[in-house]
Amino acid sequence: MQDAILEALAEIGDATYRQKPELLPSEIQQRLRQVPPRALRLGAPKRIDLAQGAALPLLYLSGETETLLELVPPPDNTALCAVDLEEGTATVEPAFPVDPRKTDAPEAPRAKPQPFPALETPAPPPPSEDPDDPPPFPERAHAVGQVWLDACALGVVEARAGRFALRVQCFDRASNVVRVELRQGEQALPPTPGFPADLARELELATRREEELSLPPRRFARSDSTPKLAGAGVALAFAPKLRSGEKRFEVHAALQLVLPPGAIVDPRRRAKPDQSAEIPAQDLPAAVVRAYVAIATLDVPRPRLVEVLIPVRAPKTLAAGAPVELAFTLDLYDAIGGALPAGTYFLALIAGEHMSAPQRLDVGSK
Repeated sequence: MQDAILEALAEIGDATYRQKPELLPSEIQQRLRQVPPRALRLGAPKRIDLAQGAALPLLYLSGETETLLELVPPPDNTALCAVDLEEGTATVEPAFPVDPRKTDAPEAPRAKPQPFPALETPAPPPPSEDPDDPPPFPERAHAVGQVWLDACALGVVEARAGRFALRVQCFDRASNVVRVELRQGEQALPPTPGFPADLARELELATRREEELSLPPRRFARSDSTPKLAGAGVALAFAPKLRSGEKRFEVHAALQLVLPPGAIVDPRRRAKPDQSAEIPAQDLPAAVVRAYVAIATLDVPRPRLVEVLIPVRAPKTLAAGAPVELAFTLDLYDAIGGALPAGTYFLALIAGEHMSAPQRLDVGSK
């Protein structure tokens, strides 16, 4: 199914994104006003030449309602996430950072709704049986927010040549993923260093120890709890409700993606200067994929990213672009150093150009 908003965003040329005009062509502007309630959309150029300026302009659209603006204020809950498609590393920053020059006294934290209500789009009211009645007026009309963002200025993307995937998340909602290539004039993209061999060896040996001890769950093995994928993408599965005081919280992930250049293990590269000894090939995985579990908290504009390094074993050398199918199980409480406080959170999985939809987690107070 085609998305009319994304089609309109795609018609904005790279030069127009660079100019960030106050007013887009009226025909496109009219189409961009049709964003449905609760929907987020992100537009981006296909390619940016940094020789013309160190900026990556994005056009962010949000369909808001009175209820949404009250429950999830955008300035306190909107983040921009980027993944370096060469290295596989992810970065997230507030989309609307506080001006450090602001001298006003900070406002007292607002009272958060407990429990947090479900925010599914309400069904339209049924039509009246009286043919003379006018169509029902929506109980809460929605408005469309339209904001230009600069991924470089926000610190999400470095102003250097590379390929990046980006999306916006506002607590429980997420936009489409856009892919952008940054170039420095006509220069080719620089080569990407492989994954350091000393770190890959530590991961491989730790994984073997777990397997020898048969400690359930095996971190990188599929299980009955691993979500199913029909094709390329990522998925996360977990219990949607937790009781306060629980010691473990397992999340299960499935990934189908292509290996970025930075995932291929380089036997010559070291992350630690003192690790110069040669490493036996049998102690190295073929690649290491970076994945991230993002934890969004209400009124915290930067979701927490928990990095997971996944070893990729193969009988022969792998090359960048090779497709792989991976899985992992993670005790999230162990990874973040303790239990989440009572409240509502939204979790998502990020790996390469794939970012799963935010999924709700409720942690009870009793």
